Amino acid sequence: MRILVETVLVFLLFFLANQSEAACPVNWKEYKGDCYYISENRFRYTDAEITCSSRNASMYVFHDEKQKQWIDAQLFHGTRMEFWIGLQRVNKTWTWIDNTTYDANSTKWLRNKVGVANDARSHDYSNYRILRKWLM
Repeated sequence: MRILVETVLVFLLFFLANQSEAACPVNWKEYKGDCYYISENRFRYTDAEITCSSRNASMYVFHDEKQKQWIDAQLFHGTRMEFWIGLQRVNKTWTWIDNTTYDANSTKWLRNKVGVANDARSHDYSNYRILRKWLM
């Protein structure tokens, strides 16, 4: 298991909700009225949280398959990538940062794609993996 202090991931996804009335900021992408930002900077989880907060955003929370497919399409840049998502475990309970409980049964498409990193506060943080193979 990787330790958070040593883990930095290349991709981080920000989510800015309720922007349907206005255009998304420059370099953000719109999907169904919400704005998304994909950073190619490397962050530790806690630094990513701070960066998101400074942009009035939060890390991404998966709620449905079509949304996840759109995100996957935006993120494909090679054969493998990882980025932080808004899922953390405190006291053995996985919770999304929007305070909804992670339900493994309703998000079967997320299984085997979530990795974990730890910090000194006994929190586990999740990153999301996209694995692609080229066929010739």
